[in-house]
Amino acid sequence: MADDLTDFVNLDGGRATVLLPEAVGVAEASTLADACREVLESGGEVAVDATRSERLHAAGLQCLVALSVGLSEQGRALSWTPEVPDRLQQQAVQLGLVSALGLTPTER
Repeated sequence: MADDLTDFVNLDGGRATVLLPEAVGVAEASTLADACREVLESGGEVAVDATRSERLHAAGLQCLVALSVGLSEQGRALSWTPEVPDRLQQQAVQLGLVSALGLTPTER
């Protein structure tokens, strides 16, 4: 389980990457929210790496939606690296969050 921001964020030059851990539930959402605030303030490119994430609960999704909206308000966009895992794409489709998360709709 991630305990601090360094477990959630990699700041490398002008790019910030939010690293989602294996599970993001209510307990991890507070740290994820802090990480999202930090990358919003970074001013550079922002990407999410969800390759390790097996479970992303509503609280974690709320943090990512808030990050995406915050970036949009700053004229920036959220990207996903290397790509969005199928399980997260399916969850976003089921919850109607594809656009809010900056995802590209896929044919299913």
